[in-house]
Amino acid sequence: MKKNNQTLEVLEPEVEEIPLEQVIETTLVKHNVTDAVIATLKEKYGGMQLRSLDDKENYIDIKEARKEVRKVGIITEKLCKKGREDAIAIQKKWLSKEKEILSKISEVENPLNVEIEKFENEVERKELAEKKRQEEIYIHRQTTLAKLGATYDNGSFVLNHISYEVELLKQADNDMWEDTILPKYRKEFEAVEAQRVHEENKRKEEMELARKQREEFELQRVEFKKQQELFAQQQQELKKQMDDAEREKRLVQERAEAEAKQKRQQVIDGRIIELRGLGMTFNHVYNYFTFENINVDIASEVSVFTDTEWNALIEKITPDIEERRKVADQRKVEAQEKQNREAIQRALEDAELKKQQEEQRKQEELAKSGDKVKWEHFLLGIKGVLYPEMKSGIYRSKVGQAKEKIEEIIAL
Repeated sequence: MKKNNQTLEVLEPEVEEIPLEQVIETTLVKHNVTDAVIATLKEKYGGMQLRSLDDKENYIDIKEARKEVRKVGIITEKLCKKGREDAIAIQKKWLSKEKEILSKISEVENPLNVEIEKFENEVERKELAEKKRQEEIYIHRQTTLAKLGATYDNGSFVLNHISYEVELLKQADNDMWEDTILPKYRKEFEAVEAQRVHEENKRKEEMELARKQREEFELQRVEFKKQQELFAQQQQELKKQMDDAEREKRLVQERAEAEAKQKRQQVIDGRIIELRGLGMTFNHVYNYFTFENINVDIASEVSVFTDTEWNALIEKITPDIEERRKVADQRKVEAQEKQNREAIQRALEDAELKKQQEEQRKQEELAKSGDKVKWEHFLLGIKGVLYPEMKSGIYRSKVGQAKEKIEEIIAL
């Protein structure tokens, strides 16, 4: 279709300017409708009011005043209506002609509008399609970043130190997205994921180690219980089988076997055992462990020190305790050796005397022989036990425990 380059020249209508305000004002003045007249009416009637709701006299005066005021209003309405008649007639003719001509013009204009609308609709469709495509791309990118662990924060998607604004994510072309933005998030995600996997594996390893430790502790507990049961059974058998002549020998042998088995008992970890191992004793009055003038308080040191502080304390006091204990041990060894020699001598003498007395008592109470006699024979053998002097804290503790158990048996 050829385009006509010629343009029709449309002449704008020349409208003669009429001083309409002047015409209106002249007409109103001619009929005595002026601001002065209105001001006079306002001054004359503006302050009229009823003295009360049943004030009939003023009511009649107010109605008469309204009539006079209304006359001016009626004149004004008639003058203005008459002044509009010509204008309305002219307006109707102009509107009729406008409608006639526009109807003819629309036959040409409407098809043009249709074609313009087609083009604009297509432009709008493409814009909407492009906008939808961009939104779908953004939603896809947003979903991808969310899967990588990025979160929305104040207009940006953030993953640790990686941050891009939403508008940039929307506007970035595919190359920038694939080659620059996404690799940064993915690299950070992989680093985070690697750290998470590392921590998870570490947690699993710690749980597995704890499980094994629990199992090992349970096995040790069961083994210790078996040892206790076996020891108790041996003690019962010992009471049945031992006679006066071989009871002391069997007790010594049984104690040696029990001590050997007790070596397998789990050494209870803890600082108190460590302090006892150093040779320190507990002061119940002041609630601390002491060795001569070296004190370790339960409340302020044993209970609250960190491992570093505790190790530092142990490293600090151990040499002093060792030095002092060597001197004390030497004195104890000398005293103990002397005591042992005296005890052995007394034990031999007492054993012989007790043996004679026991033989005599057996003869005298032969008729009363029974369980009571056997039990007393058993206690006699236990009372003659010699307690070895141990140097290490662990075995001093074991000897103390054994002594307590034997004293409990004697007290039954």
